[in-house]
Amino acid sequence: MMQSTATDCNVKKVDLDDFQFVQLNENTVLLSYVVLQDAFCGGKKLTGKIRASVNYVKQGGKWLEAFYMETPFAQ
Repeated sequence: MMQSTATDCNVKKVDLDDFQFVQLNENTVLLSYVVLQDAFCGGKKLTGKIRASVNYVKQGGKWLEAFYMETPFAQ
């Protein structure tokens, strides 16, 4: 199975909305937001509306991405 790369994508529009930020403790935060997109990658249409969730942890004075997840909204 062939994986798509960013150069295989045709993005017509992307909007970010509904940002939510939660500090779980002094070294851990959770950011979530809604992505509305009109795009194709590898010839396939991407899901039009998703919620992205990102978990960051602070290590050695730097914020590092620990976890990223996209969840599609029901159509």
